[in-house]
Amino acid sequence: MIPRRIQIVVFVVLLVVLAWVVSSRLGRGPELGAVLFANEKFEPLAIQDPTLRLDLLERVRKLEYKGTHRNIFSASLPPKPQLAPVVQTPAPGPQVPRARAHARLRPRPGAAPARAAPTPTIPAGRAPGTPTAPATGRAPCRRAPPAR
Repeated sequence: MIPRRIQIVVFVVLLVVLAWVVSSRLGRGPELGAVLFANEKFEPLAIQDPTLRLDLLERVRKLEYKGTHRNIFSASLPPKPQLAPVVQTPAPGPQVPRARAHARLRPRPGAAPARAAPTPTIPAGRAPGTPTAPATGRAPCRRAPPAR
């Protein structure tokens, strides 16, 4: 524990510092509200008629805001504006003579008729759409997730 004599000395020193701060602040008087940093180049505006222009105020009051009406204090995004659907006309492509276009669709004379793709066979006990392993014919096993 601190001895009583040291406590008294510290208390007296703090009282002296307090008295000095109070006397320096109260001794100034009108300087308390003074500006600390002023621009020396400041020149006030020369106004001939300081009356309010009520016609300009009324014009501003009647003005309607035509923006997005977004709340600038909200962190969420504003809703997307509803745009009219854009109808795109296809760009004209190269012109192909009609006789050639139809000739491609007809089979060549003497060519074999096109065969349909074979239908896949589903192993017994499997539902359609179930994946199977290519070599074994069994469903692939899933790996266990790694231990953490």
